[in-house]
Amino acid sequence: MIRNYRFTSIISLLIVLLLTASACFGGSDPEPEPEATLAPPTATTAAPTEAPAEAEAEPTEAPAEEPAEETTDEEAYPAPEGGDDTEASSSATDDQSNPYPSPDQPAEDTNDSGDGADVYPPPTPTVTLTQGPDFKIDEPVCAEDTTVTGTGPRGVPIRLISVSEIGLQYSETVIDEDGAFVFEFERALEGQTSIGLKIGDLSQVENADGWTYDDFISSPNYYERPFAGILLDLVNIPAEC
Repeated sequence: MIRNYRFTSIISLLIVLLLTASACFGGSDPEPEPEATLAPPTATTAAPTEAPAEAEAEPTEAPAEEPAEETTDEEAYPAPEGGDDTEASSSATDDQSNPYPSPDQPAEDTNDSGDGADVYPPPTPTVTLTQGPDFKIDEPVCAEDTTVTGTGPRGVPIRLISVSEIGLQYSETVIDEDGAFVFEFERALEGQTSIGLKIGDLSQVENADGWTYDDFISSPNYYERPFAGILLDLVNIPAEC
């Protein structure tokens, strides 16, 4: 009885092993089935090719709608109170956009005299000085001299001064009708000094030629020295003649 049980157990174990082996090795017999399994990947690869086309089509329509929403300023911001302020702001922006007036529209700050012509500051008048007459001291003038002679326009009063001593006057006279003058004085001239002629007092002479002080301001032969003023002629006295 025990032997029959062992035999039966061995047979049962062999059957189980055979069934297990058949299940493991027998399922691998149908090999053509993998060809059918290749079909799904082709279907999955075709699907992504259509999806990007739809994705690209959608963004092209979105930007066309966005500007329409941004341009509605009345909905985004409250309307200002009062219509006058709105008109003033629009006119201000127009002025800023075109800061320079067109040729047909003159600037507001141009000065207009009323007759259509612009008003500009008058030009500065050019002062033209009359060239004064010539005066001449006869040379040489030496130290220890007490007389000085020369020539100039008739009837003009003149003075002889020491330029080195800042206008010290030696003598004065009036040029005669022949255009000659003579200075006579007691103090002798000193060497290494300078003497010059200055205009005298026109009110003390008849002045038949109508001379004025403005006639003796400018000339190529005149000199101007500090503290002495305009000199009609100038002579340097040497130490020895």
